Amino acid sequence: MTCDNAPQVHAYHDGELPPPERAEVEAHLAGCDPCSSLLNDLRQVSLRVRSAPLPEVATVPFERLYDTWHVARQQGVLRITRWLTAAAAAVLVGSLVLFPSHKGGDDMGSNRVAAAAPSWEAVALMAPVVEDPTATQGEELVAVAQWMAEDLAD
Repeated sequence: MTCDNAPQVHAYHDGELPPPERAEVEAHLAGCDPCSSLLNDLRQVSLRVRSAPLPEVATVPFERLYDTWHVARQQGVLRITRWLTAAAAAVLVGSLVLFPSHKGGDDMGSNRVAAAAPSWEAVALMAPVVEDPTATQGEELVAVAQWMAEDLAD
């Protein structure tokens, strides 16, 4: 073929050209025998491809593919549930170790319990309240300071 318009002829045959270019190619085809011959060849090939029988597709490979995919998906779900179960067990064991219950009477974690002393101990260590209605705020501060000095001296 000696004409350089073969790509446009292919696009024309495939219906890919916009109307202005389509009109130009049709005008070119009327005067160019190599391009007209190419277009006829393309039409014959398309006709033979359309009339060719389609091969039958075997369903067995697709069934095997689906079965394999289904098994892999189930194994993925089981793997995730195993990890989640292990994580839940780790959280449970960790919470039992870090926050033990003292209802059994053992001494595990007694330092943590002593750090959070009951409120009665805090009240016992507080300075005595001076209930003198004639005392001023300065005298109360002096009484608290004396109590602290005496308590620290012991």
